[in-house]
Amino acid sequence: MGYSADMKAAIGATRHVLTTLGLDGFASKEHGEHVPDLDAPLVMVACSGGRDSLALSYVASKVCAMMGLRCGAIIIDHGLIAGSDTVAEHAAQTCTEFGMNPVITQRVQVGNTGAGTEADARFARYQALWHIAREHNCKVVLMAHTKDDQAETVMMGVLRTVGLDALLGMPQYNDRGGIVFARPLLELTREQTTQICKEQQIEWWDDPTNGEQADEGGLSTDLPLRSRIRVALLPYLNHFVHADMVEHLSRSSVLAQRDYEYLQQQAQQLTEQLLVTGDSARAKWQQEGTVAVLDAKALEQEHPAMSMRVIVNMLHACNIPATSKQIEAIGQLLTNWHGQGDVWINQHTVVGRQGHPSLLVVVQQ
Repeated sequence: MGYSADMKAAIGATRHVLTTLGLDGFASKEHGEHVPDLDAPLVMVACSGGRDSLALSYVASKVCAMMGLRCGAIIIDHGLIAGSDTVAEHAAQTCTEFGMNPVITQRVQVGNTGAGTEADARFARYQALWHIAREHNCKVVLMAHTKDDQAETVMMGVLRTVGLDALLGMPQYNDRGGIVFARPLLELTREQTTQICKEQQIEWWDDPTNGEQADEGGLSTDLPLRSRIRVALLPYLNHFVHADMVEHLSRSSVLAQRDYEYLQQQAQQLTEQLLVTGDSARAKWQQEGTVAVLDAKALEQEHPAMSMRVIVNMLHACNIPATSKQIEAIGQLLTNWHGQGDVWINQHTVVGRQGHPSLLVVVQQ
């Protein structure tokens, strides 16, 4: 029996991602599945035991077999929900039945940074995925985020921040220290991954914090923001505008990412022209603790859309996080300069406009 349309779409999307990353040409010219060489590249899937990641695990095991690649799975147990070890064990067993090897399960300790449980769990998860991938010489980790996840991420960005960056969502490819995290299912919906699991008789686990099992009208405000968006806000917007908001938001993210990439390329070139760091900066502006210097006079001639990104790039180069309000205040040193005081980023870092020629100086005390 041939594959369904949903399965074909998932296979095509996964194969496209792996080919884009240069992981083709490892299979013989014969069609069908192949036993990969022991030294063939290893692709690993981050599997939670949910429908999306189990569907991707199944699809990736088939695609890698077609392409002559090794395919493994990583199951991260956050230990935040009772019975999480049982869920991890079932996911590992299922992936093993798919023929994936290696299948690695790891329990992680989720810290408390004040950013929220969801953010802390995500940080711990990516740290573990990265270390496991590096340990096994795996260059690509596949993530099972779907079009629905992308729409939810965009909506979270709209609610939490401002500007173009709020619309970006998740990139399809993200290089983290030499390990590429790729998302092949961003053009597939959660309904499609559900259908793949049903067709292949794959049993999945539904995370109760997703809120999908909540009774109508009984949605708890204690659920994570993403879950409230998924269960309450997006269905309401679909009804309100009589349109598919998942499709609308996910397509918006594609266009926003294209514009963002162009602006970033232009801003990076300009930053490299105007930014001086380290010893050279201290030589140019003799002040103890100086870590970065920008030519403010030249930068204030640029369009605000560009100058603000240069400021962000400058702070990023110095590994200094800043809020949008702080960045706007630094921008005022360029566009509305009238001798105002410095902008404090934190208790140790200050940005000010000083000297002749006019310079934008970052000082850490």
